[in-house]
Amino acid sequence: MTSIFRSSFQITKNEVGKSLALIIKQFGASEIYIDGKLIQRFGKIGNSVITEEPFNPNYNPSSFVIDSMGTHIVAIRYSNHQITTNKLETELETFDLQIAALDEADLIYKFSNFKETVLKAIGIGAFLSLGLMN
Repeated sequence: MTSIFRSSFQITKNEVGKSLALIIKQFGASEIYIDGKLIQRFGKIGNSVITEEPFNPNYNPSSFVIDSMGTHIVAIRYSNHQITTNKLETELETFDLQIAALDEADLIYKFSNFKETVLKAIGIGAFLSLGLMN
C-alpha cells in the first residue's frame, strides 16, 4: 500500500530561521516534503514487500529550518506493503508525524525512550516474578 498525505502548518515571524524537527514513528517507509522540497527519507518506498525497505525513526528528531513565515504544505509519500501480510500491524497505528521546535522534539524523544524503558522493566519484572513463583 502506497499513500500520499498532505497538511499545512503556520510559521510565525518568531519561528522563521529557527530549527524545527520532524518527530516520526512509522511502520513502513516515507518521504517527507515541505513546500514540494524533499527534506527527509525514512527507509525506501517500494512497489512491493520485496522492494520496500522499512525504517522506523521511533521519534528520533530530524531537524530542518523554514526560511519564510506563513502557511507551508507538508506532503508525505508513505508505503507499507507489509500491512497486508501482517494482521497484528493492521491494528496498530502505522504512521505518526509531529512537527515541533527542536528542543521540544528532543524532550519528546527522551520521554518516549524513558517510557519504553520503564515498560520493558515492568514487563521483565513481572516475568521474573512469575518465574520465581513457579
